[in-house]
Amino acid sequence: MTKIRPRSRAFGLALLAAVFSGACHAAPDPKAADAEADFQFAVKAAKLVKASAKDPSSFEVVQAGLVSGGPVCIVYRAKNSFNAVTTEMVAVRRNMSRGNWNKECARSGLTDVSHIRKAM
Repeated sequence: MTKIRPRSRAFGLALLAAVFSGACHAAPDPKAADAEADFQFAVKAAKLVKASAKDPSSFEVVQAGLVSGGPVCIVYRAKNSFNAVTTEMVAVRRNMSRGNWNKECARSGLTDVSHIRKAM
């Protein structure tokens, strides 16, 4: 059986105390928190659009962009009532209501959030 030296025991206890007290955690980054909130909003909006599709299993996000502080603009493909695959555009506001694509998305500086398709 190996004996633990007093110094290494003290170091181990200090390390354990630092980990459990939260001293090793950095302060949360406000930009990262905002980016995560925007991403969660975009995913929620895409799921809402998917649920309202005639055939939700055929829903596919082609492109998605986020207007700073505004709606998420989604270009998607899905089957319509005639079983044809069509490409549509939709703007979803922060209150989860449908927006006007031409007024809110066209010519706006969009942040690409097309990676929401991975979260669907």
